[in-house]
Amino acid sequence: MTLCEMDCKRIGFYCRHKIYNMPTSRRSRKKYYGWCMKNLTTIKARYLRDDLTTRLGGLAANLARIKSFSNHPDHRDVVSDLLDESKHFIEWTAAEAEYETQVDLLKLQRLLVGWHRVWRDIWSDENNRADVALQAGDWSKRVLEMSGLLGN
Repeated sequence: MTLCEMDCKRIGFYCRHKIYNMPTSRRSRKKYYGWCMKNLTTIKARYLRDDLTTRLGGLAANLARIKSFSNHPDHRDVVSDLLDESKHFIEWTAAEAEYETQVDLLKLQRLLVGWHRVWRDIWSDENNRADVALQAGDWSKRVLEMSGLLGN
């Protein structure tokens, strides 16, 4: 078992190191990854251990991954899962944030829900996919600024 496999098993995240060899169908992906599939309870417990600043940084990182992975047409399901995970990150974080941050996070969550609802249609159109990547990158920068990590 590689270090990556042990780490992914420990915290319940996808093993993103194998992204370029990943099968495209969910059934194949589940068989391919096996134990690397998400466990929201484990992810939530791990995510909530961090302070608000770190959690917002994690959300910003997820949004940057959405931007990055949207450039490759075979990553549809991975980006869909990142959208879903990011929605959960916002749900688990927003209540502890300041009011202005809460408003921005809820706007972002509504955007992510809208994308997720029509994800197959967005993904099939290269222009829409590029627009999602651009917006995700912009939101990543914005959330990173909200986190205060840039000033540290």
